[in-house]
Amino acid sequence: IKKAAFSLYRVKDIQKLIEIDTDNNDINTAVSKLDYKYMEKIKTWEEKFKADQWDYRDIKIDGLDGGFYVLEADYGKKVVIPVIVTSLAILTKQDNEKLIVYIVGRKTGKPINNAEVSIKDYSGKNKEIIKGKTNEQGIFIVNKKLNNVIIFAKGVKDITISNSNCYYANYAETKTYVYTDRPIYRPNQTVYFKGIVKQYVENSYKPVDA
Repeated sequence: IKKAAFSLYRVKDIQKLIEIDTDNNDINTAVSKLDYKYMEKIKTWEEKFKADQWDYRDIKIDGLDGGFYVLEADYGKKVVIPVIVTSLAILTKQDNEKLIVYIVGRKTGKPINNAEVSIKDYSGKNKEIIKGKTNEQGIFIVNKKLNNVIIFAKGVKDITISNSNCYYANYAETKTYVYTDRPIYRPNQTVYFKGIVKQYVENSYKPVDA
């Protein structure tokens, strides 16, 4: 590859991205299927490369407002990746009963009240979209087992996206429980956790000797 043409698009309607049908919760796959009519071209430029050599470089793009963007590279073949400019951060915690979504300011660490949350569930055949808003603590809870999702969050000006997977295992002989001192943390808070290991002996679980 000697050169590539780059184009940066802003996604005008994030709902169209949410509605795209994909087989899994890979955000890149959803972006690759988004129709250009739902995007606005912001910038184009060309980069030259030395043939037959790996080339890594930083590309600085100034003046972008908060939002979801798509960066396209055309070198005879087109590839796209998502670019997100946001002041929001998503923290999640999940088990086999519920999913907790926590939206905070990326710089301040303060909870974001009334943020719009859309969760696309890929664990079932119907790919359900669950919608809601965060409370005053910046929390939105889904009382349902979800282990393969994309989470979209929208504040007053910004949006952000996260994909989340959770895997469960059940072993007959030994079980390990790891738990933290609180369900959700803010930036710079210390995380304390404990673990308990139990072994199945004589029809019951008993602590493993140290």
